[in-house]
Amino acid sequence: MLEITKEEEFIKIAKIISLALLIIHTGLLIFFFANKVYFMAVFSIASILTYIGTFSLIKAKKIRLYIITLLLEVLLHMIMATVCVGWQSGFPLYAFALISIVYYLKYISPSSTFSKLIPHIVIILMGSTFFGLRLYTYFFKPIYTLSDNTNKCIYLVNTIFVFVFVAEFLYQYTNNILENEQDLQSQAEFDELTQLYNRRKMHDILRNFSENSYTMQKNYTITIMDIDNFKLINDRYGHDAGDYVLKTIAKIMKRVCKEIPEVDVCRWGGEEFLLAQTWNSTTDSDFATCKKTISIIHNSVDSYSFDYNGIKMHVTMTAGIAAHEIGEMLETTINHADQRLYWGKAHGKNRIVDAN
Repeated sequence: MLEITKEEEFIKIAKIISLALLIIHTGLLIFFFANKVYFMAVFSIASILTYIGTFSLIKAKKIRLYIITLLLEVLLHMIMATVCVGWQSGFPLYAFALISIVYYLKYISPSSTFSKLIPHIVIILMGSTFFGLRLYTYFFKPIYTLSDNTNKCIYLVNTIFVFVFVAEFLYQYTNNILENEQDLQSQAEFDELTQLYNRRKMHDILRNFSENSYTMQKNYTITIMDIDNFKLINDRYGHDAGDYVLKTIAKIMKRVCKEIPEVDVCRWGGEEFLLAQTWNSTTDSDFATCKKTISIIHNSVDSYSFDYNGIKMHVTMTAGIAAHEIGEMLETTINHADQRLYWGKAHGKNRIVDAN
């Protein structure tokens, strides 16, 4: 069974394919009838009815049957049209369009044996049919004779249709690949619950901070903030209440940090958050600016009215701040912040602890 996003993708693309082919075959019906190619006119009526019927398959999400129906109709129409009006009409070009469509449908279909094999089957079938028709037209003339201008016209129209099909599905496929890469990048960098940076991403940011401290003499502070008595919240009100608290604090942090340049925040683990903020010198007043950021967050959480399904909670945080010293190892700075956090936890909680 498809995932919801893949089901929606299949329905959208399949509808586009069926509608496009329905319009094409309606145009071909008019063309064949006008040029007295009556066999293909009747065949086009059958194709139109087939594509009307595919909308029921799409609605029922019958992927295999839809793909098989699509494959057989295009294959048969390509063969019969070439036999009737010749190679120069351009109908064999639809083999290339079908290959691009089937590969795209494989991308949005389940990872089953069928979806893995069908593109290879289509390549073999379409390739052999394409070259088989080429050989056939060397030895046999078309059943119906069209004028050179008519052949050139239908060849041009078929070429445009095939080009549009291939271009559209390459475009759709590329967009999906890029979106998936962005999703994977987001999953690799952001915490799912809080939508803050995760620990892995913050390590990258801190390494850049450390490099800048050497090359640009640009210092930074690391602060680790921990929710006080978080286990009690989970035990008393449940983990959903705990998640609510984490998400709410994350929103407060993002709101505060949005107004302050050069500060990054992540969920460090569990109920711990880590904030890193840079400044352009190492004066005490600049360090005080970083401490002010933490103070704003600390006071905002302390004064916030946490309300989970009617349950009122007073939530506080304890923070440990460490200013990075030029030449100091990153791990040492993190360790200093961690030690100050736990000192604050052991001495009453709900406080900010720095070197002073």
